[in-house]
Amino acid sequence: MDRKLVGTVRIGIIGQMSIHNHAMISQAIALFRHRSQMVQFSISILSPSELEARLLTGDIQVAIGYFWQRLANLEYTPILLEHQEVYCGQGHPLFKCVAKISKEILSDYEWVWTSYPIVGVPPSLIPINITEEADNMEAVA
Repeated sequence: MDRKLVGTVRIGIIGQMSIHNHAMISQAIALFRHRSQMVQFSISILSPSELEARLLTGDIQVAIGYFWQRLANLEYTPILLEHQEVYCGQGHPLFKCVAKISKEILSDYEWVWTSYPIVGVPPSLIPINITEEADNMEAVA
């Protein structure tokens, strides 16, 4: 009645975004809150496939993540760019290697990989010897 927005905005976010990108989302919410609206935010951390599924069912209104496919009944808008790196743990044979490591050398080792395609990674760069999968980067680590 007093021309204020009311209700809850349900946002789904992929868990493995950088801290910088999470800060940008926090700043956007803070800017919105300064409009003296009566809107609450509900934020969930989900995998890319779960984000799309919940958008389709209406459980969330906005999803922020990496999407390698484009569903016809969803609208996609690029909002950030993130650089991907390859890491190994302290017990790995390549941990102390300081030289540039070739793809051929990396193919000799087992890999943990995401259960979903990573945007921008061409098939030729996907490791051959994937022995474990996870649905988010934290689980991969």
